[in-house]
Amino acid sequence: MCHLIGSLKKSLKLNFSINFIRIYFMENGLEISSKKFKEVDKICLLEFIEDDEKLLLIGSDDKVKLKIIIWDLYNTDEVKVIELDNTSLTM
Repeated sequence: MCHLIGSLKKSLKLNFSINFIRIYFMENGLEISSKKFKEVDKICLLEFIEDDEKLLLIGSDDKVKLKIIIWDLYNTDEVKVIELDNTSLTM
């Protein structure tokens, strides 16, 4: 399990595994929200965005396609998925 703290010090603690996320209040340990992401098999990167109101995830599926997911934390069912074509990625 890994932890991520909100950038605006809203005392949010994020706990995640391969494709499941839980968000807690740090003061009392109460769970705010949790979500399993069926869109990805593995979460690679997490970051709070837009004043800690949304969570940016970068993950991959079983075909190793990269996906960007934006989860609206105030509307827990709202998830926007952007799939990246691996052929357009260069380093």
